[in-house]
Amino acid sequence: MSREQRRRRRKSSAQPDEELGLLIRMLRRDAMQRQADLAAAAGISASQLSRLELGRRTGVSIDVLIALDTELGAQGRVLAAARILPPSAAALLSPLHRALNGRRLVDRTVRAVAAVHHSALGEQLWERVGSAQYHRVQLAPLCRAAGLQVDMADGPSLGVKLTKSRALVTIPVQSASPERLPLERFLIAHALAHTLYGHSSCTYPRTNTDEDAATAAACYLLAPSELLNRAAEDLRNRYSGDGMWSVGGAPALAEAVASRLGAPGWLTVRRLAEEGYLETIAEENCERSD
Repeated sequence: MSREQRRRRRKSSAQPDEELGLLIRMLRRDAMQRQADLAAAAGISASQLSRLELGRRTGVSIDVLIALDTELGAQGRVLAAARILPPSAAALLSPLHRALNGRRLVDRTVRAVAAVHHSALGEQLWERVGSAQYHRVQLAPLCRAAGLQVDMADGPSLGVKLTKSRALVTIPVQSASPERLPLERFLIAHALAHTLYGHSSCTYPRTNTDEDAATAAACYLLAPSELLNRAAEDLRNRYSGDGMWSVGGAPALAEAVASRLGAPGWLTVRRLAEEGYLETIAEENCERSD
């Protein structure tokens, strides 16, 4: 094999991962570490770290990524960006790990485990302010407890700007619009999740690992299982004689539950699907058709 062929082979085998590289570079700079120092601590060369920060993961092992995550104090963020399940989580899933013949648990498994984590955060937050007298999660006391001040502003585009202990939320929706309140509540919950996760910036509606985490946590916070189930069952019981399909089926359920929770419709549909309501209504429709 010629030198040019080897060069092309090495180039074609590179796996670009810009999100991972940007995260490592940001964390390193925040920690005011030089590439050479961080590389030495992780057991790799400075040139390897440079390629990694540029989005080329060639030749970088999972153990190196774990070392980088530890050295940067990233608390799993480097591993999440690399779609790698942290060793502690992998240990909890050891039976499944063995069933997969010892392969690393990545990709979809990571997202599934992350969803459990975000769900737990949302439910824990709900429990802090949960009360039978409320149909909606009260966000103000949670923000105060987290030391977060949220300012709302009108603007041409949607956005959340995070600074230390403050969040500026810009919404291109008129105050009188019925769409305004659910959107405000979601973005407040989204900013709160960023704060609790220790994130320093928000790019919503553009997505990345941090945005996915904040969005998931906000979904579980605004529509915790207890409130979601209570609202859905109240509506279903009201029309139990004719079935939900007689009053509009899944769309009617989602709209009514979203209104009660003060949450966006897309968020409510997502949570209803996770709780199995959409499947149940579909089954009822099939039974009525038979």
